[in-house]
Amino acid sequence: MDNSVQVSARTVEEALALAASQLGAPLEKVEYEIVAEPRRLLGVLGAGHYTLRAWVKGEMPAGESVTPGEAPSVPAVCGEVVPPAPAEPRGAKPPPEQVAERARKIAARIFELIGLPATVSVARADREEISLHIHSPQSQGLIIGRHGDTLDALQFLVAIGANRGEGGGYRIVLDVGDYRKRQAAKLLKLAHETADEAVATGQEAVLPGLKSYERRLVHLALAERQDVDTYSEGEGEQRRLVISPRGGGGEEGSA
Repeated sequence: MDNSVQVSARTVEEALALAASQLGAPLEKVEYEIVAEPRRLLGVLGAGHYTLRAWVKGEMPAGESVTPGEAPSVPAVCGEVVPPAPAEPRGAKPPPEQVAERARKIAARIFELIGLPATVSVARADREEISLHIHSPQSQGLIIGRHGDTLDALQFLVAIGANRGEGGGYRIVLDVGDYRKRQAAKLLKLAHETADEAVATGQEAVLPGLKSYERRLVHLALAERQDVDTYSEGEGEQRRLVISPRGGGGEEGSA
């Protein structure tokens, strides 16, 4: 008699809780094996659900032998088998050069999978930042995207994969055709001009529509000035940076 149940959920924890409910047993008395897990790209992101086969301790179906809680071997991605990346213990950060090389390989593999001709190299690797440079003259505009959105999304994906399992992780920046440098120069020029305006009028000035790293850049740049303070207000897409003549301040002021 099969005393096991098979359930599916977005996470192992959710599936295990569902199995315990169906078995009518406390969670700590349930053992399981993972039958299927979400497909993964380079061991980083997945889509789908975990499927578990679970049973009450001591009531495993006769004639079968499994290792409780053991994950399946390798998932298939885009028609090929990609071994999952080994989990790394949390705690002290590994050398930045090691994470930088991991990030470079992930970025290069993404371009290979989507068919874009591009080479990726490590431009900087230290405790403050890991920077990757993408060389792709023919696809530069496509990689950057509208207002840098595609480049930001790629940077987010690479950062997740390169920092997985690390305590705290590293700040990872991707650039192509010096796009980041050009945008930073424009932003800093605008920030100082806006700060001059705030000082001249004696009123706060606002820079809306900035991304989080752009707000951070402005905070750091204007922190060197003695005549203004900066802070951010609002939530989500409505969040904006405020430049105030000396004497103002706020939650992120001159951070």
